[in-house]
Formats: sequence, structure tokens, C-alpha cells
Amino acid sequence: MKEQTLSRLEPKGPYLLLGVYLGVVFFKTEVISWFRIQEMFRFHSFHMYRIIGGAVAVGALGVFLIKRTNVRTLTGRPIVFPTPADSRPGPQHWIGGTIFGLGWGLLGACPGPIYALIGAGVWVMFVGLLAALAGAWVYGLLRPRLPHSSSLSVGTTEPSVRSLGAHTPSTSTPTTVAKNDAEDRPRRPLDLTGRGIRPGAVGGACPVHTRTPV
Repeated sequence: MKEQTLSRLEPKGPYLLLGVYLGVVFFKTEVISWFRIQEMFRFHSFHMYRIIGGAVAVGALGVFLIKRTNVRTLTGRPIVFPTPADSRPGPQHWIGGTIFGLGWGLLGACPGPIYALIGAGVWVMFVGLLAALAGAWVYGLLRPRLPHSSSLSVGTTEPSVRSLGAHTPSTSTPTTVAKNDAEDRPRRPLDLTGRGIRPGAVGGACPVHTRTPV
């Protein structure tokens, strides 16, 4: 019974509630406002920098506590963070960051706020959502030709290190292998390194808003 509980998929309820809460926060703090985004990029207001700085502080504290207490997910899986080699700045960050910044400044929204804007009735953001999905699809096609962190095997979609819980095939009998898979399943970690993410995945939420023009 315990193994069945630990091996099930992560529950979606908490993510749904946190997503709804985040959308409300985005709207109430004007993080999804095109005007606020323009103020930020033109250095006309400290509003967005204060919000982003607060988010970074909360996130850093959360990561510190997770590492310090070795907290696990709701299904008992350990949480794995990127290694220094994964987080070292590289051309992929400069190129991707530049493209992302241009899109953020022109559209006035990034992935998370797009959903909040659609929920607020700004239907034109469906165009931005479709464009984001198309961009993720194109990335999936071009991924083998793009620069990545040195620890990532380009062209693959799965982690290549045993510390992420990957099961290495052996010469054992099918029965033994099946048993080992069942035993390993509860311990397979929640991978936050990005190495186990399949191409084409869209995610992330960064602050952006909507002050209605008068």
C-alpha cells in the first residue's frame, strides 16, 4: 500500500490552487500590465523591480530550506537541483535571454501572465499563447543543434546520471528487472535540473500586467 502511494503521479490539486493564487497576485499587483512592463524596461518605475526582487528572495529562501531539510514531494520523491555545471552561464542563456526579453517587451507578457491575462478577458493574448506554443515546438525541432549545458547530452530527452534515479538495464532476468523497477519507482526524484524535460514543454512564470488605459 505504501509503495502504491509513493509511486502514483504527483497530485495536481496543489498546483491548481497555487496557480489560481498566483494569477490573482499577478492581477492585483499589476504584474500583468503592459504599462508596468514598459515602465520597467524604460527605468521609469521601481514597481516591477520590487516585485521581482521579492520573488527572488522568497524563492532563494525556499530552495535553502528544501536543501537544508531534505524535504520531499507529496509522493515521497527527493527533489534534485541543478549542479554548478548545469547553472553555469553559457551562450544558450545569453541567446535565449535576449530572445525572451525582446518578446517580453513587445508582447508585455511571458508564459505565466499570459494565462492570467486570458482569465482577465484579454482575449488577444490567445495569439501570444499560440505563438509561445509554436516557439516551444520549434525549439523541440532545433534542440539537437542548439547549445546546452555541458552535462546535457544534446539530442537526448532523459537525464544521463544515475543520481536522478534512472534505471540502467542489466543482464538480470525479466522478473528481476520488473521487481527492481517497482522498488526504484518511489525513489525516483523530482528533477528540477531541466535535463529530464522533454522538448516542446512550455512552462515558467515571470512577472508581467494590466492597467486599463483611460
